Amino acid sequence: MKNLFIIAACAATLSGTAFPASGQETGSYQHRTSASAVQFISGGIGAGSREAMERLRPKYDLRLTFARPGSGEYLSDVTVDIKDAKGDTVLHEITEGPLFFAKLPQGTYRVVAEFEGITLVKTITLSGEKPRGAVFYFANDRKEARS
Repeated sequence: MKNLFIIAACAATLSGTAFPASGQETGSYQHRTSASAVQFISGGIGAGSREAMERLRPKYDLRLTFARPGSGEYLSDVTVDIKDAKGDTVLHEITEGPLFFAKLPQGTYRVVAEFEGITLVKTITLSGEKPRGAVFYFANDRKEARS
């Protein structure tokens, strides 16, 4: 009986079903909170992860997506800096996937996204009535990058 358990455990491990590998998407996310008490979530690598993020989407009023123009290739490890109308940083994070959602109070924000030395900036106003989305396109060439 003990040998049967060991064989089953080895088979599960080799097939990748026993435990998710480090960085492997499990489809479940936890809301995180920034130093300034802004709730956010980031992810979206792989189909299961994108589906999980889409289910959480309605809970957030700011929804950012990061991609390459043309190919639409999704990007991760984008540095996101969000400043309020006074210029104070309300959130500074590095994304864990192409989707980044945040809960922010009404107001106007300056969203700065940086990837591979390219910085893109957008001003986004949240009214509290309707969520806002923005896509940041980072090209391989600085001339093609656009927000």
